[in-house]
Order: sequence, then C-alpha cells, then structure tokens
Amino acid sequence: MTMIVLIAILLVIALVLMAGSLHQMKLRLQKSSQDIAEFSSHMSHELKTPLAILRGESELALRLEQTPEEYRKVLEGNLQEISRMAKIIEDLLLLTRLDHQPQILKFEKFDLVDFLKEIEEAARLLAGEKKITVESDFPKETCLFLGDKAHLRRLFFDLVKNAIKFTPAYGKIRMHMRRDGGNILISVSDTGAGAEAVAGNGLSFKIAQSITKSHSGSISAENRLGKGTTFTVKLPTASCCGLKVKKT
Repeated sequence: MTMIVLIAILLVIALVLMAGSLHQMKLRLQKSSQDIAEFSSHMSHELKTPLAILRGESELALRLEQTPEEYRKVLEGNLQEISRMAKIIEDLLLLTRLDHQPQILKFEKFDLVDFLKEIEEAARLLAGEKKITVESDFPKETCLFLGDKAHLRRLFFDLVKNAIKFTPAYGKIRMHMRRDGGNILISVSDTGAGAEAVAGNGLSFKIAQSITKSHSGSISAENRLGKGTTFTVKLPTASCCGLKVKKT
C-alpha cells in the first residue's frame, strides 16, 4: 500500500510538472506569435509609404513618354526610396534583436559626461548648417557608467538629429544632465514647433525605448506646442560607478 501511495504521489508530481512545462511552452508560443504579429505590423506600416512612392513614380514613367533626363530623375528618386526601405528594414531588425537577443549588447565602463560631450560636439557640427545654437549643462564630476556605448550613441544621436530636423534656422538645442534621486536624467530640448513628439509611435522612438529599457531605464517626450519638445532619458544610478571625482 505504501508503495502504491508513493507511486501515486510521484505520478501527481510528474503531471503537475508536465502541466507547468506545457503552460510555459504555451506562453512562449503566444509570445512568439505576438512578436511576429508586431514585427509584421511594423514592417507593413513603415514600408507602406516608400512602396507607394516607388509604384507611383514607376507607373507614371511607364505611362508617359519622357526625356532621358526625366527618366534619370525617376530612377534617382526610386533609388532614394530603396535606400530608405533598406534603412527601415535595418532598424526593424535592430529593434527585434534589442528585444529578443540581449546578448548583442556589449556593456563596458565609460565616463558618461565625456560621452555626452562627444555627442554635443557632433551636434554642433550637424547644427551648423542651420545656424542652430547647441548648449549644454553637464556635471563637473566624472560619472563612470556601465552600459552599451554603441547603442547609447545611436540613441542620443537620433535625439539630436531629431531636434535639428524640427528646429528652425537660428534656433536652439539644449542638452542637460542631472541626478534625480536614484536616477540620472539626460534631456535633449529644442525650440521647434513642438510637434515632433507625435513621433513617439514611430520606429526610431521604439528603438530608443528598447535601448533605454535594455539599460533598465526609460525615455519620455514632453511636447510644448509652439515652444519645442524635450526628450528625457532616465538611467539608473545603479549603473553609475561613481559621481565624485572632480574634473580638472
């Protein structure tokens, strides 16, 4: 009798474990299905416009007889759209890898203040053509941060390029870093029309969200109609190895 009870208990345990495994497998399959659906949705949305332009330009070129120079312009326009589509596909693949392949991130220690100063210098060069002023307010202390430098560079370059795009000539862009409790706040503000925050549903913003999320942080946008937009990246000070040494 004791042996029968023991076997019964073992069978129950086995069934419970099997049920748990099946449930986990079901959840993983559901997650995979959702990821595929989300990727397809992004792909469809982002490629819809360039594909429509390609089709329209090509149909027009075939319908009407044009000069060699006009055909050349159509081909140049199509090539630009193809390049745009290639960039969209690269970004979609990056977004997928960031969300599902965390091993692509290469974390290293670096001075976050010096890193942001490099971004600022690049911003000045990019903003020069529109005579846009780039200002900054960074701590004087060294902040050794543990993060993926390449992907963070992509994040802040995208924010800077976005600010330059929507800021009129002779406008102003401001980069600011400060400590707020257990977080480091890094903001990029502009004096544009304040309409670019709607890009929060766009692919670039989703990539920015994934990059900050991979660093246990977040990103938000504050839209001030007629006064510009501020994007703020929040990073945990737990990844900051020190904010004490004064710079000389």
